Formats: sequence, C-alpha cells, structure tokens
Amino acid sequence: MQGYLDLNASVNEVTGEIAVSGTARYYEGTKCGTTNSHGSRQINVTIPRGQRVNQQVTMQDGDGHVILNFDMFNE
Repeated sequence: MQGYLDLNASVNEVTGEIAVSGTARYYEGTKCGTTNSHGSRQINVTIPRGQRVNQQVTMQDGDGHVILNFDMFNE
C-alpha cells in the first residue's frame, strides 16, 4: 500500500486564515504503482492564524488500508 497527498494552500490576506485543499489517494498492488488506484478522499481544512490543525485520513477496502496523519501550522 502507498498513500499520496496532493495539497494546495492559500492565505486569506484579511483574516490570516490558511485554506488547504487537495486529495489523498492510495494505491495497492505487488508493484504499488500509481496506476493501481484503490481510492481517494478530498481534503478541505481551514487553519486559523496562530493555530495548529491535525488531520487524519483513513482509506481502506478489502485489500488493505492506509492512514495518513499530519499536522498543519499557521504561525
């Protein structure tokens, strides 16, 4: 199993919040290439100024699972 994150971030100049969006994907197979997709999840998170946000994404099917756990900071 392999997990991938593709994230984009933008800053709101007025509030200082950071908006993060993207996709988590996972792949499975004997060679675990990116051609054997087993699922994806959309990610949309807003991080207030001076805060930390923890995000955990779990994806699974009958063949296995991937857990992606990450922290994002807005300092």
